[in-house]
This record gives sequence, structure tokens and C-alpha cells, in this order.
Amino acid sequence: MSLDTDKVALYTRLRAQIKAAEADVEEWKIEAAALETELLEAFAEAGVPRLTIDGRTVYVHRQLWAKREEGVDMAQACKALVSAGFDQFVSESYNSNTLSAWMREMEKSDTPLPPELDGVLTSTEKFSLRSTKA
Repeated sequence: MSLDTDKVALYTRLRAQIKAAEADVEEWKIEAAALETELLEAFAEAGVPRLTIDGRTVYVHRQLWAKREEGVDMAQACKALVSAGFDQFVSESYNSNTLSAWMREMEKSDTPLPPELDGVLTSTEKFSLRSTKA
């Protein structure tokens, strides 16, 4: 198979268009976030739960999120959940991104994985094309 330079050129043009579109999207997100703050206040002041404009219904959505109290660390929160009988919310886990970065460092320094991890962890490779502005 020969390398088709027309396809490489098309690829670089598409990547440039994607980057430009992503920049536009980021600007739109900032503008929308500022409007959202203003509109939440306006909806609350007007006592209006929803409004349909241009075929789209805009409404105030309330969502509750759990959060640790100020000064309470993760271990304390986990211990309290377990002691209250809610151990189903507590799990032992690891961060995949952090573990992958550690494995890349191990590979870079030609350090083998500890024997305890043989048959437990493995690595995979993913190849992709990237381009930068010349």
C-alpha cells in the first residue's frame, strides 16, 4: 500500500476544521454559561418553571448531589457510611488514567511490573494520527 498524500492533506484539513469548530464551541459554552446564570435568576424571579421558544422548551432542572462537609476527608466519609450501614456506596478502586501513566513510566525506564501484578494487569497500545500546525 502506498501513502496517498492527497489523503494526508485531507486529513490535515479536517483536523484543522475540527480544531476551529472546537474553539467556536468553547466560546459558545462560555456565552451560554453566562446566559444560564442570568436566566436562572430571571426564571426564579418570574416564577416561571418553563418557557417554549423557537420549538424548544427551556426549563429549570434541579439535581441534588452528595458532598462531604467542609473538613471531612474521603476516608472519614467512607468510614461513616460503612458504620451507618451504607457500605454499598463505598468501594475500593483505582484510577485508570493514573495507573496507565505509571505503567508508561515503568515501560520508559525498562522496569518490569512487580511479580504480584503478573497475570493481573496488562497494557494495550492504541495508535492514532495527530497533526500540529506547521
